Amino acid sequence: MKIFINELSIVGQATNQDGAMNILSNLAALAARARNIGFENKAYRTRTLGHKLITGNLSVKEVLVASSTRGLTIDERQRKLAIEVFLKQPYTKNCHVQSHDTINDCVDTCLKGSCFDDAASSVGAPLTISAQACQSYQHPYTTIFSSLYGEKTVLNIVDESGLNSILWVFEHNPKHKVKEYRAAGERVSVMDLSPADAQLALSNGIKVNTRVYSNFNGSWYQFHCHQDNIYHGFKIELEHNNPDHMKALDIYRSLSALAPYGQIFA
Repeated sequence: MKIFINELSIVGQATNQDGAMNILSNLAALAARARNIGFENKAYRTRTLGHKLITGNLSVKEVLVASSTRGLTIDERQRKLAIEVFLKQPYTKNCHVQSHDTINDCVDTCLKGSCFDDAASSVGAPLTISAQACQSYQHPYTTIFSSLYGEKTVLNIVDESGLNSILWVFEHNPKHKVKEYRAAGERVSVMDLSPADAQLALSNGIKVNTRVYSNFNGSWYQFHCHQDNIYHGFKIELEHNNPDHMKALDIYRSLSALAPYGQIFA
């Protein structure tokens, strides 16, 4: 999935510079942790993020500059983290560039030039990271409507618990061993990946309906939810008469040259 820092959620959210720094550092920490499940292990931002007014008439860039002059230890820690995320990550692209192109949310707010402009073009559901205090972006998803790409659900998180709720976590099921065997007359599928590699495969998988499919080192693996967001998995052969398998294969082919592509919610 592509991950975006939601610059619209920052505007006017702080009452002073201390509050602004807290918002920026919290956003930056969340974006940094989310990168493991993101496309190219990155979080994208608009070119306008630094110019958004976060408190009074001070922009994000002005708050960061001001924090460097105060000489406080907490300012320096927060500033370094915020700069690392907000100034070193790739930019979003504007897809709705023609006057007749439209992109709006469910209350008909124009989203041209925002992070949602790029999010609309994503394969599967993208993810926005929003400021926790912004009432407009407290929900776990945002529905957007694009004249180019149609309706899309954009996942949204504002804190660690929100991120934890969408992370896929691998847990080894001891019944799946490195060699095939039979139990009670049935063949038990192989899991020949180490826990670390299995987690990497899962974190770069494609979720189709209730299953996650991942191609890892030339082999396909299927993961199913055991409890909450805990997944067990095993090696499979794709079946051409299985629509879910073929959908995963089609998406994989469209993304394979772009790995790591993170968690894909098809």
